[in-house]
Amino acid sequence: MSVNTEKHGAAESIRYLLHFAGEKLGNLRQTIEQWLKTIDDGDKSMEINHAVAVARCIGAVSGLITGDHWIDANLDTIAFKIYEILKIVETWYKETDKKKKSEMFEHMKKNVFDCCFASFEKIVNDNGGHFSKKLTWLDFFFVGAIEVLEFYLGVNVIDGKYPALLRLAKKIWELPEIKDYISKRESKNQI
Repeated sequence: MSVNTEKHGAAESIRYLLHFAGEKLGNLRQTIEQWLKTIDDGDKSMEINHAVAVARCIGAVSGLITGDHWIDANLDTIAFKIYEILKIVETWYKETDKKKKSEMFEHMKKNVFDCCFASFEKIVNDNGGHFSKKLTWLDFFFVGAIEVLEFYLGVNVIDGKYPALLRLAKKIWELPEIKDYISKRESKNQI
């Protein structure tokens, strides 16, 4: 399997999942323009081009889903919310107008982080340290997303304020497969 982006981005979660599952990873990096062309090719390439869909698929193949369709659908919903947060922060990151960027940050802090992360904290806390009652693909997806958010924002996103989320992140980072991957990966500053 190849992961197709020129930066870590949302694909970092996918790399975590592949390493955890013991899948051989061909780390093909493409420019955004090259990647968009694969989308334009449609059915000819038969590629999945959305981070959530890829992560969910790897999770299913690797036994990292719950098997309960309702719970799995709820996990999918949380994953799409996390992906939306990534896109909001990416838009903020690319904003060049300082005043608008400052206003966007305040909006994100109040309406995105304080709201969504408090909800995620409760879910993880209520489920014994995971988004579900056991380790699932969403745990990996979330932790990879946290790294991306911290790169864009330049601050720790979950330290201090969200202890259950921080424990989950540390749990993922300490898994032998993930620890090995992190020790060998390219600099995370190359997002």
